[in-house]
Amino acid sequence: MWFLIRAGQAPPCVVACPDGGYTGRNFSLDPQSMYINGRGRRFEDHILYEVVPFLMSRFSIRPEREAHAIHGYSSGAFGALSLAIRHRDFFGAVAVIGPPANLRYTTTSRANLADFDPATYRWQDRYNPHGVIGIYLFGLVRLRARGFVRPVFGPSEGVIDRIARVNPADVLFTSGIQPNELAIYIHYPGRDNFNFDAQSESFAWLAAQRGIAVTVESDPDAYHELGYFRKTHTQTWRWLAAHILPPDAETPTGP
Repeated sequence: MWFLIRAGQAPPCVVACPDGGYTGRNFSLDPQSMYINGRGRRFEDHILYEVVPFLMSRFSIRPEREAHAIHGYSSGAFGALSLAIRHRDFFGAVAVIGPPANLRYTTTSRANLADFDPATYRWQDRYNPHGVIGIYLFGLVRLRARGFVRPVFGPSEGVIDRIARVNPADVLFTSGIQPNELAIYIHYPGRDNFNFDAQSESFAWLAAQRGIAVTVESDPDAYHELGYFRKTHTQTWRWLAAHILPPDAETPTGP
């Protein structure tokens, strides 16, 4: 964001980047918290009751919700979407890249890796810890649900209910969100290795059923990999810059 601010293309803002991993290491396959209160730690409470109060007390940040946004990519995008929808009293905008926007995505044939089609979409109501949720290296590497779900949502019994409480697609219907109440942006890779492209498309379709607008963009040839996320950051920040309030002229911007 700093380069957009310097170029006059974004308002001055404060950006915080808390670590959402359980191990503290920057390894892509390490257990991730998804920034919610899960089995490992209470990361949602950390964001809302430690990070946010610290920022608001240490920096000259406007109090209006329209001045507060949350951003995330991959597993962090799950948390960003979920927190923004459920805590609209504080957040006015959310922008995510490559999000698992609907962990309960499946089809009439229970093919959770199938392309999205409104005619065949169904809510996932069964959990298979051994089910394949990600494919890399042309199928040579197959990632199973248990490695990602269990660290956050716990053992198999009751896991669907625990997911539904925070799943972004579910909370569209359970949080009471109203049209035009939250600015939402999603960018996804068209060949996402976890099928998050279908999850994103289903999220936007479900949101439309409630009259909730979602700005959706994609890179049709991109995969769920670091190069895609790096390439997409700038346009995501540009969208955020247009959806947050600039500093109040009467509010001091320095110590």
